[in-house]
Amino acid sequence: MGQIVFPAASQVVEQLDALSSDAADEVTRRIYENHPGLYQRFGEKGKSTCREDLLHHLDYLSSALYAGDSAPFREYVLWLSGVLESRGVPSAHLKESLQLLNDFFRSNLTAERFTLLAEVLQNGADALASNLPASPRFLRLLPEPMGESRDYLQALLSGSRPAALDAALKSMQHEVSLTDVGVLVIQPAMYEIGSLWETNRITVAQEHMATAITQNVMAQTFAAADFAQPLDRKAIFACVPGNHHSLGLRMISDAFEVSGWTVQFLGADVPISDLITQISHWQPELVGLSLSLPGHIKLTRTIIEQLRAELGANCPAILVGGLATNQADKLWKAVNADLWAANARDAVKEMK
Repeated sequence: MGQIVFPAASQVVEQLDALSSDAADEVTRRIYENHPGLYQRFGEKGKSTCREDLLHHLDYLSSALYAGDSAPFREYVLWLSGVLESRGVPSAHLKESLQLLNDFFRSNLTAERFTLLAEVLQNGADALASNLPASPRFLRLLPEPMGESRDYLQALLSGSRPAALDAALKSMQHEVSLTDVGVLVIQPAMYEIGSLWETNRITVAQEHMATAITQNVMAQTFAAADFAQPLDRKAIFACVPGNHHSLGLRMISDAFEVSGWTVQFLGADVPISDLITQISHWQPELVGLSLSLPGHIKLTRTIIEQLRAELGANCPAILVGGLATNQADKLWKAVNADLWAANARDAVKEMK
């Protein structure tokens, strides 16, 4: 799929988003019409879950169109197929959903806009038919993990905070920086934790425990790290509104701080108005924004446009990162950012 440029992409996405609720309603109705036994088995809760799943499909479809790249949707379909099969749901149900979405939009979009959308849907359907295992781009961007990452993962799975801390501190004994501990030890292990949860091999409780242990380990390794000389450079890091996943952003913030930067870490779900106020008051050289879900992509472009409109010549450089930005090549350009990094190590290199 060729790169789509504004305003063409935004026009298609705007119409898709406006129709999303109707599309989810209509396709849910069609699925339950085609399979009357579903209602007897799952009731209203099942219909509600079906509609919610369709809205997730449309979120990824929208983000692929926005980025001008079908890869995020194709990878989402492969990932979702694996998740569903791990829960005993045949991939045929997903195939039917994609076809019904295609039918809905054929009837509700102009021919030109439907052609663009149908190409992305077809890419997803082709990926599903290929039976290939999911190989998400964000995993392919990971550097080769250190051996201690396996020990760290096992410690998380056993719920042992001391063992996890020991694995992280041992890696630092090999003259490995705090930043590399995050990128080469902690990040690969946490991605694997996410994969295990998605495929129903660990519980939500275990996933939350792994996150809590990692937050503690990151705090203790930060305290044990060597710091570079102060650089007289400042950066603010924040998750966009609705993004509650701040662990990766904390890694980046810590990486800048140990590299000599003065840092303000604002954490998860930061309101736009408060972010602008803080930037105006503190006047950093860099703002780092984290976005993790497809729904954050369009919002991030809006935030960046607002930052530049309100701050003018005083607007700092804007770096974006997070899982959503790692799923398509040059998606950071679609949100109009200045810089992008796949991990903490790359983020620091971008600003040297």
